[in-house]
Amino acid sequence: MKDLQKELNDDHSDAYSTNSDISLSGDKNDITVTIEMTKTRWTDLSDSRKESYLEDIVEDILKEYKNADIEGTVRNSSNNDKLASFTTNSKGDVTIKKIGTSFDASTIQRSLFDRYSNYAGYGFDFSVRGDSSKATVDVYVNSDDWNKLSNNQRSTLTDGIIDQLKDRESIDRVEGYIRNKGNSSQIATF
Repeated sequence: MKDLQKELNDDHSDAYSTNSDISLSGDKNDITVTIEMTKTRWTDLSDSRKESYLEDIVEDILKEYKNADIEGTVRNSSNNDKLASFTTNSKGDVTIKKIGTSFDASTIQRSLFDRYSNYAGYGFDFSVRGDSSKATVDVYVNSDDWNKLSNNQRSTLTDGIIDQLKDRESIDRVEGYIRNKGNSSQIATF
């Protein structure tokens, strides 16, 4: 796979003036492609150029590993923020999922509040900040109420929050804090 990675960089790193760095991980059945370039170079490409650039790379991988499942990420080379992710079908057609460089914290807070504000009969509130690569969530609850929850209830809540941010909002990493509503002191992390 190292030889293929070198070939891909030789053949595609300067395509469309992307000046990109292409790396591969995984095995012959599941290959993950990471492409790093500046945000400006990525956003300067038209949608059709982005698609054909990624399809050219995928086509070369499929020549070598014809049955591989390929998915990938385009990252900003200066700060490692995710710019886009992509998946392929068996024909090598690429589907690009755009990633916002920043997300709408108030919308995420509202959806967490709508879903969990009265979780297990206790009052919860939420604060969210960050971007698409890492979000920090503060969950506010009375410490007495938090202590009344079973370990299973706590896990269901924190896992649900993480899943919502990762799956629905496409955030790479989530850092969470359970805080006391009264004084904001930290009760737990997730």
